[in-house]
Amino acid sequence: MILVDVYVPIMEKTFDFNLDEKATISDLVVEMGEIICQKENWPKPKEIGNLLLCSVKSRHVLPEDSTLEGMGISSGSRLMLI
Repeated sequence: MILVDVYVPIMEKTFDFNLDEKATISDLVVEMGEIICQKENWPKPKEIGNLLLCSVKSRHVLPEDSTLEGMGISSGSRLMLI
């Protein structure tokens, strides 16, 4: 598990997440989207799997079939969920 900051521009908020670095990006995106919706009392959108996870440092979208570990993301990294 790694600790990362995830910025969500549409909400103008940053969330701290402990994420499994071996899970696929697509699974993490769905998990984070559901947690954020619950926390903010928003209904879960049907398109939650269409969100993109980006590395703030590299300014790249992380491929959905990759892992955080495979993309070199480690504790303390900043990500963006769009």
